[in-house]
Amino acid sequence: MILAKEKPYELPEVTTKPVRAKKVITGKKGVAPRRVAVIATIVLGFAALLSLTSMYASMAMTGYKIATLKQEINTMQTENKRLELKLHRLKSLDRIEQIATTKLGMTKPDKFAYIVIDKPGAGNPVHVADAGSDKKVADSKRHPFIQAVTDFLSPKEEGYSQAGARI
Repeated sequence: MILAKEKPYELPEVTTKPVRAKKVITGKKGVAPRRVAVIATIVLGFAALLSLTSMYASMAMTGYKIATLKQEINTMQTENKRLELKLHRLKSLDRIEQIATTKLGMTKPDKFAYIVIDKPGAGNPVHVADAGSDKKVADSKRHPFIQAVTDFLSPKEEGYSQAGARI
């Protein structure tokens, strides 16, 4: 076996700088105060952003509700106007007259008669007048209904009516 000569191997010279030991300032639980301040700032910033997002979401929902209610108000106002028009059409005297003559079989009178009652008393005549005449038709004794109405409506001297009720 052949052996090689041993060469001395030299390591290059390394210069090392002295390393300083880091000072760690610890609180009561061993956490650096600067690290706590950074974490607290991040948490507070996140909470502020979350609050701001919540506020904008609430504003958007309120705006949507307002728009929906305005649309509902417009719809109801339109429906109200439509119902008012229908009411006026149904209350129209021309419509009522048409229904009375066509469906109910009523007719318009040819002449009008007015009954004129003079002051009640014994022997006062009752006048039945047509639309253009002042003709006395009969005495009040011939019309018992008219006599009863005039007796009921006329005040008596004693303060009592014929039925015995106090006037």
